[in-house]
Amino acid sequence: MIEKDKTKNRWNSIMSKFDSAKFQVELIVGESLSTALTEYINEMHSVAKKVEDGDTTIYKSSQAAIKQKVSAIKILASKALNLKTLFQ
Repeated sequence: MIEKDKTKNRWNSIMSKFDSAKFQVELIVGESLSTALTEYINEMHSVAKKVEDGDTTIYKSSQAAIKQKVSAIKILASKALNLKTLFQ
């Protein structure tokens, strides 16, 4: 198996685990955090696809959007867990 196929298989395995975790988050914490997680993973999936297609600059140019999505996750997780200083 070539490296690209190994990478795709690994990505698919990770996505499966993420979907399971996201479902649990939605059941326990609620839809807002689940939605933020989905937006983050969609962004990462888009970046990964573009890298796979040969775009060598996309990761660096997408850092602001990724950082914004991570920040939203941190804020929502802190609120859901009633931890005001979790990520400050």
